[in-house]
Amino acid sequence: MGEVIVHLENLKKHFGDVVAVDDMNLEVEEGEFVTLLGPSGCGKTTTLRMIAGLEMPTSGSVYLEGQDVTYTAPERRPVNMVFQAYALFPHMTIAENIAFGPMIKKWPKDEIEQGVEEMLRIVRLEGYGTRKPDQLSGGQAQRVALARAMINRPKVLLLDEPLGALDLKLRKAMQLELRGIHERLGVTFVYVTHDQEEAMVMSDRIVLMNEGEIVQIGSPTEIYNSPKTEFASRFIGEANLLHGEIRGVTENHVEVEVDGLVLFAPVRPSLSPGQKSIVSIRPERVTLFASKDEIPATWQNVFQGTVESTIFVGPIARYHIRLSNGQLLLVERATTDGVLSYHPSDQMFVGWESTSNVVLAA
Repeated sequence: MGEVIVHLENLKKHFGDVVAVDDMNLEVEEGEFVTLLGPSGCGKTTTLRMIAGLEMPTSGSVYLEGQDVTYTAPERRPVNMVFQAYALFPHMTIAENIAFGPMIKKWPKDEIEQGVEEMLRIVRLEGYGTRKPDQLSGGQAQRVALARAMINRPKVLLLDEPLGALDLKLRKAMQLELRGIHERLGVTFVYVTHDQEEAMVMSDRIVLMNEGEIVQIGSPTEIYNSPKTEFASRFIGEANLLHGEIRGVTENHVEVEVDGLVLFAPVRPSLSPGQKSIVSIRPERVTLFASKDEIPATWQNVFQGTVESTIFVGPIARYHIRLSNGQLLLVERATTDGVLSYHPSDQMFVGWESTSNVVLAA
């Protein structure tokens, strides 16, 4: 475990009768890339602004490097913030924009010049120092904004949806670029986004939020493969959510009845017979079979179904399968030579290993 550099303790923020952040506790280690992820209005930006000192909490505390900075002015905190709007000074060159903070702090001239050159190298904009902001692309302007924040040598860089204004292709390229900058600098990043893919690509850990509260904290693989709630299943990726009732619990598995069909899943704590539950299964974990003979003998979750619709999405195909109990199941499979394997009205079997689904309390 590394040293904790950001510690939020029982943090609350109310705007009148609206609870924006409700009793939040979070620790971020030095050098981590942590993303606050959630829908609009879930409290993630308010949390970031309280870390920066731009919002005062209603109650609770903010610690940076072990020091209580809850009521410390923003300029006295070891953080810098990057917003979605780049806010570059249009009359200044790129080098002058990056040097603005150190100039205000009256750094020595040679130290400023060295810092600017280092930042241009880190964000891969060597040779762009004499240009003006209107001569840059959106991605380049965003990198200048990052350089301007990083030259101040913050212990923590706070990023509030900085890629939101970019087009999809550029945003994906900048996700990898930003991850690379983080690895080269080793600075702690706390990032805010509502884009699940963005969070999955870049983060060491994701803090999933909803309605001012933390729903789940974990690595991208942990949250994707082992969601703890229905909200986590729905918000991160696609999921089939099958509502049923626990019929039995053994040492090895849980049996869940869903409209007459029995599904098998791994045992989880606090599950008991008679309990209402939800079985979550990712579309790519389901396999389609033309005949029952093709299905591995060890698979317990095997059902007959009919293709109701197909969607071709280049490298993958999405099939909607109607099971015998009327349940609609989304299945994603790789396309073979760009050709759909099944078509509407085709009869087949669907199956998946019991370890591929998760049982959640309803």
